[in-house]
Amino acid sequence: MLFRSENPSWDGMVDALLEVNPEPTMVIGHSMGGLLALLLAARAPSVKKLVLMEPNIILHRHLARHFAKVYLKRVVQSEASAFTNWNGAQQRVTNPQAYPPAQIRLYERMRTVRHRETATALFQTLPDLYPLPFARVQAEVLYVRGAHSGWRSHLTIGLARRRLPGQLVTHASGAHWLMHED
Repeated sequence: MLFRSENPSWDGMVDALLEVNPEPTMVIGHSMGGLLALLLAARAPSVKKLVLMEPNIILHRHLARHFAKVYLKRVVQSEASAFTNWNGAQQRVTNPQAYPPAQIRLYERMRTVRHRETATALFQTLPDLYPLPFARVQAEVLYVRGAHSGWRSHLTIGLARRRLPGQLVTHASGAHWLMHED
């Protein structure tokens, strides 16, 4: 879902999603959407199932501050429109020519419609979310990760599962996007 929020904040995005569906029963989030899904599930007791696919849930404020600065510089403020692997620590796509063309087009479209102001506001306020509201989540949790995602993703999910227990499923040929070209 791509939308502009009148209130470009994490709470504003949760409010907008709850306005569309005031009593969600299942929430699915991928990457940074995993963090948004966690925040939504913490605010909506109606959520019974929470699926976190390769969630980018950073557990400590100082790491979130560092990640936000790097992401703002390399992605949000970047003028690059090419399909690039900006973070070598996470194996996203090693050979874009072998990646499904429809996915490349989707990525390129997302790069052209992104909203820098909203992304900047979200990443600048990322450290303000801490401590994360794990204890308020009442849903059954399923974590999904790719086997080729890299050690940081595996570590992050492992640490998140200590605070918010849930079943783990590993996609055997997947990377961060749960697809892999090899």
